[in-house]
Amino acid sequence: MKYLLRSGEKHAQLEQQLAEAQQLAEQRLVALQRMHEEFAAYRRRVEASSAESATAASCEQLALLLPVLDDLRRAFGAVPPELAESSWTQGIYLVAKRLGTTLNDLGVKRFGKVGTVFDPRFHEVLSTQVRPDLPEGTIVQVVLPGYSFAGRMVRPAQVIASIPGPA
Repeated sequence: MKYLLRSGEKHAQLEQQLAEAQQLAEQRLVALQRMHEEFAAYRRRVEASSAESATAASCEQLALLLPVLDDLRRAFGAVPPELAESSWTQGIYLVAKRLGTTLNDLGVKRFGKVGTVFDPRFHEVLSTQVRPDLPEGTIVQVVLPGYSFAGRMVRPAQVIASIPGPA
């Protein structure tokens, strides 16, 4: 009987140790799951930050490239009529067109059109023009087009907007 009592005590001790081990395993499983979730969230933050950094760097590079495109457009506006049809002028025109197409294919969006309404989020007014025939704030001239990339402003459109005046 004494042996059975000891065996019962031993059994109780083993059950207690098993319960403690199961509780410890459960605690460690919960901690491991929490660490896994935290790591997944960390990875998402790092990926988002990396993507944001890449977009910001692309915008900075585009901002450096846009004046070249502007210069090409101004140069074409100043081509003398007798040179407009020369093969050299047409070749340079094709290069400028290809640059614009490539930027568009990369996701660069051009904006700023005559007749649209001024929006301070997208336009920078360089000057105003009295135009009684147009609603106030209508864009009457685009001096330089604006550009955006991946939802970020690269450069606002520089415009001339209408203001009311005597008819």
